Amino acid sequence: MLTIETEARVVKLFIYLFEGEKAVEYCRENLANLREFDAYQSFQRIDREKKNYIDEYNLVDFLKYY
Repeated sequence: MLTIETEARVVKLFIYLFEGEKAVEYCRENLANLREFDAYQSFQRIDREKKNYIDEYNLVDFLKYY
């Protein structure tokens, strides 16, 4: 059995997760509506080593240079 404080923290955690997911979905929808946005081209720009996946090192390199 969880304490009331623990339950409140868990509820707050789920609320933060939901809000984050909602924000990501909103951004995804906005990108999908942009005609000039090409997801595959964006993936290729981040995956400069052509590994066919993106890891944290790719993201750091991308953010450093763009």
